[in-house]
Amino acid sequence: MCDKKNKIENEDIKSIRENIDSLDEDIAYLLLKRLYLVKEIGKIKKNNNLKILDIKREKKKFQDLKHFTKDKREESYLLNIYKKIMDESKIAENYYA
Repeated sequence: MCDKKNKIENEDIKSIRENIDSLDEDIAYLLLKRLYLVKEIGKIKKNNNLKILDIKREKKKFQDLKHFTKDKREESYLLNIYKKIMDESKIAENYYA
């Protein structure tokens, strides 16, 4: 009985991981698409002598993201990931500017 239960659990885990793998591919594609747009912004900012950091936009983005979450744990998870995305975006804007 225990072997059957373990087999079912392993199949369930495998199925869920396949879904995660598919999402990871989508996320990677979207992040690279986002990077392309960040590069374009960096060029525009350079050509117009604008600062890379836009604190007002960043704060608004974080506020907007909170609406996707149901609780503080989800909020923390999402905002921590987006903080890293924003940090990397600023680095990319500086690099390509």
